[in-house]
Order: sequence, then C-alpha cells, then structure tokens
Amino acid sequence: MKGLKRFEEPIFVTQPKMPPMDMYVNYLREIWKNKYLTNNGPLHEEFREDLKAFLRVENIELLVNGHQALELAIKVGFER
Repeated sequence: MKGLKRFEEPIFVTQPKMPPMDMYVNYLREIWKNKYLTNNGPLHEEFREDLKAFLRVENIELLVNGHQALELAIKVGFER
C-alpha cells in the first residue's frame, strides 16, 4: 500500500513464554534415561500429583484429548 512503511523487525501479537533451553534438555535427559514417553512415567505422575495439590482435589486423571475425557465421563455416568 502506498504510504505505509514496513517495520524492520516483525511485531508479534502473542509470543510464548519459554523457559531456558537447559530446562528442556534436563527433562529430555530424564525421559531418555527412564524411557517413558507417555502415560504413567515419572514426569506424568509428578505433574498429576502437583496438579492434584494445586487444585486441592483427591482424584484426577490426565487424558490425551477431549474425546477420551467425554468417553470417560459417559462411562462413569452410566456406572452410577
């Protein structure tokens, strides 16, 4: 467009807040060491327990997606 000046650097509307790369590398080393990539691994369980404490609840489940969450909710609803 005529008369508009381009910025030298991009302007990000949102930008994720990222921890230092060393923090990621430490987590990756732990994952490689214990060979747990998903459910019931040490980091999964640590997150689960921390989330329970943060939310002050007795029970919590971590699921892969919303579909699994809905299936679980329906199953629990029918068992009552």
